[in-house]
Amino acid sequence: MLQRLGDKERALLAPLRAEIWRGEISVAQFEERNRRYYEHPFGQKRMQTWGWFEKGELVTSLDAVSVPFLEHQSGRAHAVDGWHLASILTPLEYRGRGYASRMIDAFLQAHPRICSLASGVGTAFYEKHGFRAPHSWHCEIPASSPADQAPSQEIPVGEFVGEMREHRRRQVARRPDSAALLPDAVWWDWLGLIYAYYCETRGLQVPRGRFLRTELESGPVWLAALEHAPNKTLDIWWASDSSPALSKHFAGWAAELGMEKAAWMAAEKNAWTVKPAYPMLRPVNAVGPRLLLDCQLGDCW
Repeated sequence: MLQRLGDKERALLAPLRAEIWRGEISVAQFEERNRRYYEHPFGQKRMQTWGWFEKGELVTSLDAVSVPFLEHQSGRAHAVDGWHLASILTPLEYRGRGYASRMIDAFLQAHPRICSLASGVGTAFYEKHGFRAPHSWHCEIPASSPADQAPSQEIPVGEFVGEMREHRRRQVARRPDSAALLPDAVWWDWLGLIYAYYCETRGLQVPRGRFLRTELESGPVWLAALEHAPNKTLDIWWASDSSPALSKHFAGWAAELGMEKAAWMAAEKNAWTVKPAYPMLRPVNAVGPRLLLDCQLGDCW
């Protein structure tokens, strides 16, 4: 049976999730991280935790995040409400019994909206539930200082959000059968909380989100980035141009901030590709969009 979990039940899930996803932090630190996630305004307003129960036992769970999308409809991009699924986890003793499949199907049937997720286990399992993945790649480049490093200017997050919205609106309007996520300022602030907490646990200086405009010969580029200090990586959350020609500038910004490399996601394989990425989309019905456009690091949790 599908059931929405309350705060107490959600807290009981944290140790189970910590065993899989805590990395180098302790179970207690992972639990504190989750508490901050859910108490942030983004978490309070948009994040729900759901579980599947068998004979009174919680056997699998997920987080469902209410997020806006742009969706192609009749040659235009229209804003619609959707879901992003995350933290789908079945404890080892309950795996192989179909519980996660039942939970996902029941949730999507009860809450029919366009839906995305970022798979860490390939595509086969989620394709059975109607999700499709575009070609997408994780890329990394060592930090360096190119002689022609493009100058950049910090801009307010509101200006950045407006430019990103317009960029994705044009893309979706041009491409039938497509949709794109539509992050806002609260989304970016919540994402920055994740990075800040990991720095706090290591005693490192807490970074801040950087929203930039830079001028290239081809024209202006907007991007958002944040230092992942524990990994010594500059994560490019989103860039209006993520083509290989811009990679040297990513490397230069990483060097300026004392990072060892820059990381980003691209729609095409290139010289800096390290592995495939699996952002996936499921339409709300048979005629809905199936192609998730322009998915980058800031879209994938």
